[in-house]
Amino acid sequence: MWWTRIALLFIAICLTGCSTTRLIDSDVRSLSGFKSSPISGYKFERTLLQQAPDQIANQQAIEAMAEAALAKVGVRRDDTRPGYSVQVSARVRQDWRVSAADPVGLGGLQIGLGIGVGAIRTRGNWGGNIGIGGFGFPMHQVRLYIREVSLMMRDLSTNQVVYETSASNESLWADDNNILPILFEAAVSGFPTPPIGLRRVNIELPPAPKKI
Repeated sequence: MWWTRIALLFIAICLTGCSTTRLIDSDVRSLSGFKSSPISGYKFERTLLQQAPDQIANQQAIEAMAEAALAKVGVRRDDTRPGYSVQVSARVRQDWRVSAADPVGLGGLQIGLGIGVGAIRTRGNWGGNIGIGGFGFPMHQVRLYIREVSLMMRDLSTNQVVYETSASNESLWADDNNILPILFEAAVSGFPTPPIGLRRVNIELPPAPKKI
């Protein structure tokens, strides 16, 4: 029927308008003692727990993410003659929330198709109208991934903390390896003199390359 075709066309328009990129929004808080960019490089520093045998591989992965983010703001790693030490951590936990949002991208879309017919008579002529609609998302529980990263830089000559920052994000996506590097990038945004106070940093995560 023609009204069914209209409903399907509407869904197709919605799907076409969906972007293939994702915007990672992070809540960032930073404090800095720098007036300008540091001249010397840094080395990574680990807590006792981060040095545990079962944590080494995970910590190395986290440090690689932080190293890439620091390189983007002009700070280089130098294990030979470091002027600073950098300590990083990352935490991921899960929570359940009641939401009307669709966690898988229109997968939970519900279409309700109704037809209303009306007729009126004007000056001896009969006319009519037909209405159709509508759609909505059901209320349901969704799994929420809550991610937090932190970075602290210490001046090795004075043993004083000169830079400290953290970033957090709540997402329906489970891909930690894609989102955690973005969080570190958000955490060091504005280095060496970031804005004071809590701020929102949005960074676009490009779509994964298509497999050939």
